[in-house]
Amino acid sequence: MLLNPATNSMSIGLISRRYAFALAFLISLPAIGQVVQTARYEIKVVERDEPRYSAVKLGENGMMIYRRIIGKKDDHFELIKLDTALKENWKGIVPVSKKLDIIQSKSYGNLLYLLLKDPQYIGKDLTIVALNLLNGTYRIYQVRNIIPFYPAEFVLTDKAALIGGYFNSRPLVIHYSFEQQSSRILPGFFNAPGELDQIKLSPDGTTDIIVSSRNFEKRRALWIRTY
Repeated sequence: MLLNPATNSMSIGLISRRYAFALAFLISLPAIGQVVQTARYEIKVVERDEPRYSAVKLGENGMMIYRRIIGKKDDHFELIKLDTALKENWKGIVPVSKKLDIIQSKSYGNLLYLLLKDPQYIGKDLTIVALNLLNGTYRIYQVRNIIPFYPAEFVLTDKAALIGGYFNSRPLVIHYSFEQQSSRILPGFFNAPGELDQIKLSPDGTTDIIVSSRNFEKRRALWIRTY
């Protein structure tokens, strides 16, 4: 597990204020044609000029509600973790630079990963926030971006993050190791324009990267590279 409350982790500060809207899961009963409300979570309605909440589905881990709080020096992400019954597990804040926005989010096991980037500059480094869904601790990783590209794919493994995108219409994939905290571009790209179709993880620990492009006969073909 990447996050260890005893080493190299930080606890999210508790939030005392209550906010905004109501969440409810509705199910339809086809036999009688009724709609039954099964669960509900409420927070006070935000003011018109306040940031709105967004939600990330976490499967068996429930749901994460978050919004950005503007500060004088740095901003914060306000987070509320709910279980599948919409009961609040914990809530807290994570500091974030004013220049960074969330461009991808992905849950993996008991972790939620947020990929952040400065939207004004394509070549800037990336930031990954790894958030422990069980206890609210988190860890921040800086991903060096040596190629000016905009991320389009974000895939996680036990030990690394794979970030795919394009440079001059040519697909590329960056491999970032959480253990070594270093990034590298996977070999075999930049040869020809193409489309990054899929980054597929295999049970044996290998990764297949599928690219769609035209072959030497100008026909559309799929190229699979295994790492």
